[in-house]
Amino acid sequence: MSKSTKQNKGQEAISTELLEQKGSLRTDFFAIFVLIDVCFLPYIRQLSCLVSMLLLIFWYFLKINRIRRDKEFILFWLSVFLIGLSVVMSKFVMPNHVYAASGISVNPFNYTVTHTAIFLFAYLYYFCIKTEFSQKPHLLKKVENALIIVLTLLFLFALYYIASPGGFYTLRSFWTMSGTEVNATVQTASYYRYTGPFSDPNDAACISLAIGIAIFESSERMKVKYYSLIASIVILLATMSVTGLLSAGLFFFIKLIQVLKKQKIKPAPLFIIVVSSIVLILLMGGAGEIEVLSRAIRRMGDNGDSANTRIEIWKILLRNKGIFNYLLIGTGTAITVGTSMRVPHSGHLHLLYSYGLVVHLTFLYVFFRKQKGIKWKKYLYLIPLFTCFTINNGVYDARYIFLMVIVIAYAKAKLAYEELHRCGG
Repeated sequence: MSKSTKQNKGQEAISTELLEQKGSLRTDFFAIFVLIDVCFLPYIRQLSCLVSMLLLIFWYFLKINRIRRDKEFILFWLSVFLIGLSVVMSKFVMPNHVYAASGISVNPFNYTVTHTAIFLFAYLYYFCIKTEFSQKPHLLKKVENALIIVLTLLFLFALYYIASPGGFYTLRSFWTMSGTEVNATVQTASYYRYTGPFSDPNDAACISLAIGIAIFESSERMKVKYYSLIASIVILLATMSVTGLLSAGLFFFIKLIQVLKKQKIKPAPLFIIVVSSIVLILLMGGAGEIEVLSRAIRRMGDNGDSANTRIEIWKILLRNKGIFNYLLIGTGTAITVGTSMRVPHSGHLHLLYSYGLVVHLTFLYVFFRKQKGIKWKKYLYLIPLFTCFTINNGVYDARYIFLMVIVIAYAKAKLAYEELHRCGG
């Protein structure tokens, strides 16, 4: 082989490597931008969507050959077909107008189309992050840092909310399509609840806990572990979320059992649990000096009306004899009892009535199943997410469900990489 031929081949190899590096950098940038856009950037108000939602459409057509054989992607397309039938069904079986709890007239078909778009885009975010993060430990580290920034912003906003609820809701209008206040009542006093950039306080509490737990379980930096749990607890108190409190209590209970079951109790994990518990007790004990925290504690201790309302709605929907008509397809997201639209306060019931049992089970399989070869204790970050899905309606809060699937995709990719590394792959 001549010297010039070897030089040409060497130059071609270098050019190919440079092109691959540039492609990798573009992919890395896109994946990080998706996360930043979901968490930080405002909506395009004219289109009522995020910038990344538009970019995901192009990403999908560019990467379809790479993901089309993914079993989860095949299930996704089965869901798309059944969801499409459900949306069409809603046009024919639902009345032209129903009345929401606020008394506002709602067009069921338009309502269904809007929420369906959010639901389907959640899958696209999941496949994007899952595909681009897979086998890229350097990118996983960047995502962990980005999630720490998300948690920090939610923490700082919570502190600002505690100091000035009205000021926070003025700031909140930048992150959402409107600065609508979320009200609750304690002893006939009306007040705000902390929501972060989300539409519901429970969503803010549970996604913060999920991020905090995911970082706590995966980070190798001890200070970050302490910080993630303490920040999550403060956010929890600001949201006054009973759903979040239940999730946090279950997490700490499981962690305590895990620690005590070990023959040699390592001081670091035990110290984290003790410190976090002390912080929670001190905050609750001193809440009387801070109006917002005082209301949070009272609400957590007196949530009977809300719980009873949800249970009554669940009873009505579960006792409905027509529920068996929803095994294959649903009738859209505007769920009604008579002429009134009801919010089920349960993702299970919402998906069942909206799109049918098959779509419901597919959603659970894709996002909440245990991966083969990975221990259950690695899935503690799912506690707040599954709790929120079970007794709330976060599936139609765009920022919440997009961030939820990103956290799940990140955690799955991290667990898969760790398992591969552990097995020497």
